[in-house]
Amino acid sequence: MLLSAVERDPNEQMYPLAWAVVEGENNNSWQWFISELKKCVPHNNGKEWIVISNEHQSILRAVQLELPKAEHRYCARHIYANWNKSFKGEEMKLLFLRCVKAYNLADFEEAISEMEDVTPVAVDAFKKCGPHLFCRSFVKIEEKCDVMEEALMKWKGLLCPKVQKTLDSEKEEVAKCTVIPSTSTRFQVVHYMDVLEVDIENRICTCRKWDLRGIPCCHGVASIFYLHKEVESYVDQCYTKEAYLRAYEGNINPCIGERHWPKN
Repeated sequence: MLLSAVERDPNEQMYPLAWAVVEGENNNSWQWFISELKKCVPHNNGKEWIVISNEHQSILRAVQLELPKAEHRYCARHIYANWNKSFKGEEMKLLFLRCVKAYNLADFEEAISEMEDVTPVAVDAFKKCGPHLFCRSFVKIEEKCDVMEEALMKWKGLLCPKVQKTLDSEKEEVAKCTVIPSTSTRFQVVHYMDVLEVDIENRICTCRKWDLRGIPCCHGVASIFYLHKEVESYVDQCYTKEAYLRAYEGNINPCIGERHWPKN
């Protein structure tokens, strides 16, 4: 059985951390794997870590024992695979995703209400899965979690390309926002029929997109533009080109063929 651990790099791509071949996916194997992983990366018992996995009991046990301070979330795709067995169809899939992807509780409750109008039983099954473990609206905001190295070396921007693209899409929404200042750092922003509060000093917004991603939402961008400031400087440092290059400054040792392995 192949066990692996991956993370997201500053350009929102998957980055391999460690892998190992074990006799099977059981308690001993997962605990050994995570204990070895701890030797390779700073961990502080999981503080400031976010672990995302399926609901395999051996993984849950190993994380609890080896990284007790980590925030452990479930993979929504695995939750959906089980939930979908009883509630099929494209409409139910879209309702499920709307609940999962909602950034704040207001949007989450609206999505749940819409699902309940279609099939109340589906809502009961959804809630039994533990939405606080796999829905975005319940995620803690402290940690920001939504190219080849040579290509990034040539990149001239401050931010990684995918992050810059995400920020540019938020800039396009600014024309639909009306900004009303409260103080030099706090603003009321009207966006369509919604009214939100933005605090650019603490980098938060009622919609929670900025809080969770570390990338200003359109409401934050509108407020920053109101002050004639540079939006890119308000993006979390973890998304910078410098942070990306640091992530890849190490190397993976070459592997020689079996013919050259030491003989017992």
